[in-house]
Order: sequence, then C-alpha cells, then structure tokens
Amino acid sequence: MRYLATLIITILALSSFAQLVTVKEKPSFYLGQRGTIDVNILTQIGFTPMLASDLNYAEYEEVTSEQINLPHILINPQAEYTFALNNILAVYLRGALAVTSRDPVYMGSDNSSSSSLYESGTPKIRRRTFGFGFNVFLNNKAAIAPVGTNFSIGFSTHSVVADHSGMTLGTFSYNPYEFVELRDVDNEIVEFDYKSIDWGFQWKDLIGPKLYIQYGVAGSFNLGVKTGLIEGDYSYSEKTFKDRQLEAARESYMLRDLVMFKLGVGYVLH
Repeated sequence: MRYLATLIITILALSSFAQLVTVKEKPSFYLGQRGTIDVNILTQIGFTPMLASDLNYAEYEEVTSEQINLPHILINPQAEYTFALNNILAVYLRGALAVTSRDPVYMGSDNSSSSSLYESGTPKIRRRTFGFGFNVFLNNKAAIAPVGTNFSIGFSTHSVVADHSGMTLGTFSYNPYEFVELRDVDNEIVEFDYKSIDWGFQWKDLIGPKLYIQYGVAGSFNLGVKTGLIEGDYSYSEKTFKDRQLEAARESYMLRDLVMFKLGVGYVLH
C-alpha cells in the first residue's frame, strides 16, 4: 500500500504541474479523455519451468542437457492505468502477479558423510509487482495521448516468495544408482525483493469509440538480483542450504523479463 500511495501522489503532482505549464496549443487528448485502463498478457521464452514440477536431481543427471534446457513459455498478467499530461506525455501505474519456478540445484557436500546433497522437486515462486513510469506518444495524428503508438520507460519494485512445499533433500546411492531422500523441506520459505528499470514500445489501436487493443514489446533490466552468498563455498550446512535456496531463486530472475511480447485490451475511462 505504501508504494501505491506514493504512486498516486506522484501522478497528482505531475498532473498539477502539467496544468501550470503554459503551452501554445491547448492539449486536446483523445476525444478530450485523459485516462485509460488495460489488462495485458506478457509472454516470453525462458529456460526455467513456469510451474513447479516433480523433476528431481536424479533425472537431471540422467537425461541429456538438451532435454533439461528446453525453452519454456512464461506468461504473466498485468494491469495498467495511464493518465495523459498532454498530447505527447502520459504517466502510468502498473501492477502484476506472476507464478513461476526454477530447476533443481546442487546443495553442497555433507562433511560428516562426504556425500553430495541435491534437491528433488521444484519450488513455486510467486512475484508481486508495482511500478510507475512515463509514456511518450509519437507526434502524429494516430498518436494522441492516452491512445496511439508510444514508448515507455519506468521503474518497478518486486516482492518474491519461493515456496518449497513438496520438495526433499537427498543424495545418491550408486549400487544401484538411485536418489535417496534424506528429509523434506516443506516448511522452507524464501523471500526477497528487487527493483527493475522497465521499457516498452507498444501500439494502442482503437476497435471502438473507447475500446482498444494493445500490442508490442516490453522488457525489464532487473537490478541487484545476484547476491554472491555462496560463491566458492561447496560445503553443506543449514545456513548454506538456505543461502543456496535464496541464491537459486534470485538467479532465476537474472535474465527474466528482458524481452517480452505484450498483448492486451483496454478502455478509455475518462
């Protein structure tokens, strides 16, 4: 709620400032309307699974890397409100929810038994996003804010929760070769936040007096995702176990959302 309140205050301040600026031509907006709301689907190709699966490290070792590193289609819903400051410039508020996962990872070596420990299963990772930014509408007859062709730049904050329910920690026996479960990690929850700089190039094409479709490309540069908590440390302990879970969840976002395809519908509100 703190982020939402800050964004609303920012929009009101920018709107007041825009009204104080003297311009030669009074902004007409689209049919005199300044606000739109749209719901979008963002699609991208990734190399980690979107949904948690029962993939375990034993399978990971036995199948080929080509089978493991198959691309996945990741889909994220997003809602956005846009408010035009003039015919060229608009400010937006954005919110999104996403559910994804990641591949199993190596968890270190247990010094007491000299065995290597691995994950079995994949976590369910939920992400909440709030953001704001600006749309710059191209100066032609087909782009009068808040509809038309535009470029966007903005900033988002993301809250991530990784739930490890259904996962286990285990090792291997080699005669026969099989994964041996040692304990479950059902109660392990990993949480972290990160920021991103967002960009987009999209088209808002009218299909009715106030109804439009939106399509284009968008992306994010995720900031401060990698932490280096376990770099060079291959031992196992409860601390390194939790650090590895955190690092694995964070690293799954290093290149996530870099380039996405955007498709949605919207409505001119006021």
